[in-house]
Amino acid sequence: MYKLITAVVSLSLLAACQQSPVLDEESPRSRIAPGSVLVLHEPLSVPVGHARVFLQDGKVRAKRRIDMYYPHCNFELRTLSDAPQTIHPGHFTIKAIRWNEEMVVEHGPARPYYTDAGSGDVSVSLITRLLQHRLEAPQQPELMRLTCHGGFAEPWRAQFPSVAQIRQVLGELATIEAPDMQNLRLIVQFAEGVDPSEPDYLERLGGEITATLTLRRQLRGGLAVLSVQGEGTEEGLMSRLGAHPDVVNIQRDSLARPQ
Repeated sequence: MYKLITAVVSLSLLAACQQSPVLDEESPRSRIAPGSVLVLHEPLSVPVGHARVFLQDGKVRAKRRIDMYYPHCNFELRTLSDAPQTIHPGHFTIKAIRWNEEMVVEHGPARPYYTDAGSGDVSVSLITRLLQHRLEAPQQPELMRLTCHGGFAEPWRAQFPSVAQIRQVLGELATIEAPDMQNLRLIVQFAEGVDPSEPDYLERLGGEITATLTLRRQLRGGLAVLSVQGEGTEEGLMSRLGAHPDVVNIQRDSLARPQ
């Protein structure tokens, strides 16, 4: 038997921190783009004394009925309540995505991980890799996020849930609408010591903000003209780039032709 421990592994980073966006929804490296809209089609009842409602295979399930070794998701409210709560149908914007890990500890006879001549067998802890989708729900401010797990497995086998698996978990209860694609031409001032012409730099930066960046012209004073293509609103795309620690300032290129 396995028992979920309450401590969460302290590995929490932006889910977009991959080398480049992955478009294949079947890949465990695929991510729902920030700015996407989660559409909930049916009301979800949250039990008294709980803040989460669990889903698997397109159905609402009690937590004890979830097969923890397969992909599953849960909607989470900000607070517990001594009365039943309902998450009402609506459109919720996915503002940010973070990844995390949780582990279980094994009770009973240990399963060997490896054998060390000095210390003997070492027990294996199972982990689940998960994605936390922060939701913007102005009409339902108590709704905080949608968390989706890839399922518990040995550390070398555990994977994040793919976008396709998340869609399967949600089924007809909820759907995901991709944001519009934006094409911008921006003048970006980079921090001292940052050279956007370095090999692979813009690819790495684009992976971190979930966008495709192309250097059009490098200017003096740390300035560069970039073509930026990504999903979401123009404001959201500029905000993601402008919030990066390598970026000092950002503005539209006034000489660029309208897209």
